[in-house]
Amino acid sequence: MVNASAADASFAIKKTLIQLDIPITVDDPKLHAIGNSDFNKVYRIGGRPMTEYVDCGSTPNGARASTYRVYMSFITTVEPTAPQVTKMKSVLVANAREVSGSSSNRVPCGSTGKLERMLIDSVRVIAGR
Repeated sequence: MVNASAADASFAIKKTLIQLDIPITVDDPKLHAIGNSDFNKVYRIGGRPMTEYVDCGSTPNGARASTYRVYMSFITTVEPTAPQVTKMKSVLVANAREVSGSSSNRVPCGSTGKLERMLIDSVRVIAGR
């Protein structure tokens, strides 16, 4: 929950995604959904190490999220619950594949929860509440 209108929360979500260099391909006012259902990153999101946001397991060389291409869907929905109170729900789904090498198999990744928490904190700051 954030103390902001749904419109202010939506604006703040979009601004945060732009700052993270996550292209916005989903902006559905009917479903109140904002984000991107199909993008990929290598090594970093918004200047921070990928390992802060996803856990794809490890190899003898270290964390897969540090060296693999990570394919993601990150969608946030907003639901007004009062004039200046909005419920936010973010879902991050990810998997990863080696950048180099012959394997095209992807491994599942789990969210660390940090991207979702950072988005809520950012919305609170941008919306001024």
